[in-house]
Amino acid sequence: MTFVGCDLHKRSITACALDESGAILAEIRQLSTSLDAVLVWLGALPRPVTVGMEATLYWEWLATRLAQAEHTVRVGHAFHVKLIWQARAKTDPIDARKLAELLRVNLFPSIWLPRRGIPVARVMTDNGSAHRSDVFAEVILEHGVRHLRTRPYTPRTNGKAVVHKRIVGEFAVTVQQRLGTSCRMIGASPSFVRVRAAASCTSSSRP
Repeated sequence: MTFVGCDLHKRSITACALDESGAILAEIRQLSTSLDAVLVWLGALPRPVTVGMEATLYWEWLATRLAQAEHTVRVGHAFHVKLIWQARAKTDPIDARKLAELLRVNLFPSIWLPRRGIPVARVMTDNGSAHRSDVFAEVILEHGVRHLRTRPYTPRTNGKAVVHKRIVGEFAVTVQQRLGTSCRMIGASPSFVRVRAAASCTSSSRP
C-alpha cells in the first residue's frame, strides 16, 4: 500500500509517497495541477494508493477527480493537523510528508464529506469577511441555502469547535508515541503535539 500526501497550491502540487514501513517511494515539487499530470505520477506508484490532502482552498476538484479515478482519497481538517503535528520547519515537502505519515499510521484527521446527491439546507459560519462577501452571498442564493451566522462573543455557538479540540487533545499522547521517531526524521519539533492547547480545552469552564 502507498500513502501519498499532497500539499496543494494554486499552480502546483508538492507530493510525497511513502510505503507501509515509512520509506519514501517518490517525492515531487512543482507537480502540475493538470489532472493528467497528477494521474500519471500516481499511476507509477505501487497500488493501492491512498491520497491525503488538507481541506484548503483547492482541495475539492482534486479529491473528486481522484475518487473518480478509483483512488482512495481522504481530506484532512487543517486545524486538527496543526494541533497533532507542529514542525519546527515548515516547507512544502515537509507538509506533504507530514500528511503521508499521518495516513500511514492511521491518525489522519479526516473531515466528513457529504455523498453526492445530498442537498445542503443550511450553512453556519462565523462573521469573517469571506462569509460576508457578495460572492459568498451569490452562491448561497443560487443554491437556495439558508445562511446562519454565529453570534459574536457567545461561547455556546462554538461548542462543536471546543469538542473537536478536546478530542484531538485526548489522543495527543498516542500521536507522540506513534510519530515521535518519524517526526524527528523530517525536522519536526520534539514537542510537536500541542499539549498546552489540549490542556486548555480540557480545563476550560463550560459556558
